[in-house]
Amino acid sequence: MMETVYTGARVICIDADRPEAQAFRVRDGRFVAVGTRDDAMRGAGPKVREVDLQGRTVVPGFIDAHLHILPLYHADSVFEMPDLGPAEVADMEALIRRMQQRAQVVPPGQWLLGRSYQETKLGRHPTRFDLDRISTVHPIRLYHASFHVSAYNTLALENAGITKDTPDPPGGSFDRDENGELMGIAREGAQKLVTPFSTSDARYDASTSEMGVGLNPPPLMPGPDEWVRGMVQRFEAFAARGITSVGIAGIGPRDLDRLNMAKTAGNPVRVYAMFYDHHLRDAEQTVQEHGWGDDRLRLGAVKVFHGHSLSGLTAWVSGEYPGRRNYFGIQPKRTQQELDDLVAKIQQRGFQAAIHANGDREIEMVLTAFERAAKLASAGKIRHRIEHASITNESILTRARDAGVTLVFHSYMFEHGDKISVFGPERLAMMHPHRTALDMGVHVAGHSDWPVSAADPLLRIQDLVTRAGQEGTVYGGNQRITVAEALQVMTAGGAYASQEDDIKGSISVGKLADFVVLGEDPRDVPPQKIKNISVVATYVGGEIAWQAKELTT
Repeated sequence: MMETVYTGARVICIDADRPEAQAFRVRDGRFVAVGTRDDAMRGAGPKVREVDLQGRTVVPGFIDAHLHILPLYHADSVFEMPDLGPAEVADMEALIRRMQQRAQVVPPGQWLLGRSYQETKLGRHPTRFDLDRISTVHPIRLYHASFHVSAYNTLALENAGITKDTPDPPGGSFDRDENGELMGIAREGAQKLVTPFSTSDARYDASTSEMGVGLNPPPLMPGPDEWVRGMVQRFEAFAARGITSVGIAGIGPRDLDRLNMAKTAGNPVRVYAMFYDHHLRDAEQTVQEHGWGDDRLRLGAVKVFHGHSLSGLTAWVSGEYPGRRNYFGIQPKRTQQELDDLVAKIQQRGFQAAIHANGDREIEMVLTAFERAAKLASAGKIRHRIEHASITNESILTRARDAGVTLVFHSYMFEHGDKISVFGPERLAMMHPHRTALDMGVHVAGHSDWPVSAADPLLRIQDLVTRAGQEGTVYGGNQRITVAEALQVMTAGGAYASQEDDIKGSISVGKLADFVVLGEDPRDVPPQKIKNISVVATYVGGEIAWQAKELTT
């Protein structure tokens, strides 16, 4: 029986009964003692190993409550989807050059894909005319940073039979010029008319198409072994930033099979998996045949889209978008009754509902569905959640608190504050309202929504503390929270959101020994420098998941 005592540390426990400690002992993957060195050594076996952390800071493992699957491939791989964010491309010409390089790797006729462009940094969305400069022999799709908007070249539109006379579908729209000509930009459901495949892993799914896609082929996809290798590499990159658990928001049966393969292949990060709602029957069958999983890979929630994007400026809101007369975003396709029925069905099958909603009108519909589901016999102890929950008011927060709903707020002002600044100070003051929600007693969890924003918990904590964009502008500064509160949101908050707060989220006796050793205490550095703190080592179940430097024994 292997026992290790970690001493000489500044341990931030995120435990109300013991906020801080200097040492702890790990046995069989769990914390068995927390306190002083004497406390940690008391009861230890004769072969106990001691690790001196030399005054470093230890926090519970960071939990990214909501992100997406995207394997990490070699830059020259035909399967890699290049990052077109501002760190990689400075302007539109750089974006075009980057994708022209990709066109030399991908065979003609196959999809040329890129992701995470930011129109506010580029000056505008890329149009089909920009993309036609990249290639006229590849259909091209570039995902906006929100993943709720895409830019296509002319060939992609023609292959799908999309013309200026194609009407906007329910729940989506095409951007057009003053003459009604297509600009190549599709929002929300309009994307499915051109490319019926998943944004999370570019999986083709003809069942999601509303009119077929003509000559557009399914994208090139890796075999399972290559996918698993790429996914393990992605999880290793997460562990390098101190992430010990993730919630993967939206999978299907094949994804679950491959996530099991990744677990066997050495995935160092715990996974809480959420099936898409159109796979509810598959989720139910999986649980019946194999159970809910274990503490390395567990199924528990069903992901539902009911609403659109804030940073993509498509969320359905009660007040019109500034500068856009009579535009209130894109209305969800579901009626209230349809949403009520879906939530009831998810709950009856024993699953948590994790519902994507950003605009206040979307959120109000979701809360109504949760309130009605709470009156059903199937309610039990299931705790539902709203993903992102961006534009709120006190009524929304009160309803969420009273219904026991967890709000999985964004914290992406660093990357996207400039996009949502169009809403103005009054609405920013209740956007991702961590301060108000915590003060009101609402359960809050943190997430990156990667690749929408960086899967970097220290950057996310800095964002919560400063509410500052990369350029230094503060967005909704009244909602800033303390470092201690931000640490709680990114640890215990995530555990609560996945209904795993009994086994993770704090450094407490009996819980899984997931913890992170940091180079500095986030409470001691200037707030705008938190993102620069080094991750010395990440432990999952008491085992090293990643380390930058070997610790002294």
